[in-house]
Amino acid sequence: MHAGNCHGQDELRGSEENLYHRPRHLAVLLAALRGDADLAPKLAAGPIALLGHSMGGYTALAAAGAQPWSLGSESRHAVSVPHLRAVAAILLLAPAVAKFEPVGALAALQAPVLALTAEHDELTPAGQTETLLRRELGGRGLLRYQQIAGAGHFSFMSPYGSAGTRVDYPPAQDPPGFDRAAFQPVLQEYVLDFLRRVWT
Repeated sequence: MHAGNCHGQDELRGSEENLYHRPRHLAVLLAALRGDADLAPKLAAGPIALLGHSMGGYTALAAAGAQPWSLGSESRHAVSVPHLRAVAAILLLAPAVAKFEPVGALAALQAPVLALTAEHDELTPAGQTETLLRRELGGRGLLRYQQIAGAGHFSFMSPYGSAGTRVDYPPAQDPPGFDRAAFQPVLQEYVLDFLRRVWT
């Protein structure tokens, strides 16, 4: 739940302030977890993995060292954001990558990236995402990419209960024929396989 850019509280959507605060939230959260007397002993002290869906994908990339840009019609400039030094793996699900459009925006990334996109994604189109990620990361051997057949933008999210499957609520909807519940264990295996390869 990112303050200013989440369900029911979205006044920062599309703002440069939001581009800054999203990765900052991850840094604040990690520091709080590692400083908590009860939780800290249960956490590994070493490298971390970041997983993000949609704008969470932007957040993971920015926090891991990528350079976001403000791409407004009046000005185009790099946005300074805080970074996490401990990121050793990045997992992207239908990521929002438009803010990394300028060539070299992902040049500082050192961690391997798993990117899963959706065939029928109208919000973060798979083709545009693949083109950008392959251009920026493909030549350095950091990218593992897979487009999920039949999926939509929200198909990576957990299934909603019966109360959340309204046709007027897009996050609960999938393209015809796509079984979100059946996809969950497949998605989990993608994630686990990637992390096993990174950390073994």
